[in-house]
Amino acid sequence: MYTLKSLAKPFHVNFEITSRCDFKCNFCSARLLESQRTDLPTKDVLKIISNLASENIYSIFLTGGEPFLREDLPKIVEHCINCGMNVTLSTNGANVSKKDAELIAKAGLDEIQVSIHGDNKIHDKIVGLDGAFKYSMRGLQNLIDAGITTTVASVATLENHESLPYLARKVAEMGVSYFRVLRLMTHSQNMLNDLVPHNDMITLVKKLMDIEEENRNISISVTTSPGFLELMSDHRQQYKILHPLCHTCTAGKVAMGIFSDGDCTPCVELRDAKFVCGNLLKNSLSEIWNSKPMSLQRLIYPDMYHGKCGDCKWKWSCYSARCVAYNIKGDILDDDVSCYCFLNSESGTGGFR
Repeated sequence: MYTLKSLAKPFHVNFEITSRCDFKCNFCSARLLESQRTDLPTKDVLKIISNLASENIYSIFLTGGEPFLREDLPKIVEHCINCGMNVTLSTNGANVSKKDAELIAKAGLDEIQVSIHGDNKIHDKIVGLDGAFKYSMRGLQNLIDAGITTTVASVATLENHESLPYLARKVAEMGVSYFRVLRLMTHSQNMLNDLVPHNDMITLVKKLMDIEEENRNISISVTTSPGFLELMSDHRQQYKILHPLCHTCTAGKVAMGIFSDGDCTPCVELRDAKFVCGNLLKNSLSEIWNSKPMSLQRLIYPDMYHGKCGDCKWKWSCYSARCVAYNIKGDILDDDVSCYCFLNSESGTGGFR
């Protein structure tokens, strides 16, 4: 019988090729949960990519930190492509000059994600840099002009959600192909206050659906905290832009993370030292994938959850991200307290039925 327990290798890796960034986003796990890691030299990054390719790992997401702070980025991208990988790159766009965009396109990159989190003032406030919106939009235009298929990604928060429809329309006019609203991954109890309330998220989704209908050249998807649809079970089909895998936990099951120094973890949101499974410059992929911290993730199923998550009737369709439970509750099997069902039940407005 073929099970996740016996899965020989991941399908996908997220590789943080740098820990350096000129933004200070308050929801960034790399900034909040650890001190800065050392960036590997070019030869070691290329070695890791070669090792992954030799194990037939062909899906890679290059992120950071801010990848464009690495001068060798075109070389890294080109090496991924030469190894036969399907590569996507994430950037804040602020450092992408016309020359940078042309070089990365020449390296073979045909898909890129640019993180922009609202309109002018809100984006600048969220990332902690005056003028950031202007710089990121300029970089985005340079990437579009270079012929690269572009996605704009925004993390939805209480502070920025009302500005996201404006941003979606603006980037659609620029020629962006895909607009993604990402779930806020809460790392602390205080961050729960930054979540978009359920009714406001409904309003946002409906506005974005209208924008997609008006602008046929752009596709829009939304990922939310668990419980968004479950609280509206009679109207699920209305929300067609909601991503079907909104909150499914892939950590150590079909994907893994690589930090900028080569250390590996089931998920880049699980940054505690206890989850480090080895280093790709010292250990084989097989050793890392079958290490105890990694293999334990493949043994986790919803019937093992504690508390309200364990009792929830939707737990098998939810399969919520376990990093929230660990980072807030200290137990990977505990409640995902960012779930709308959980939040509504805590406030006495219904939820776990």
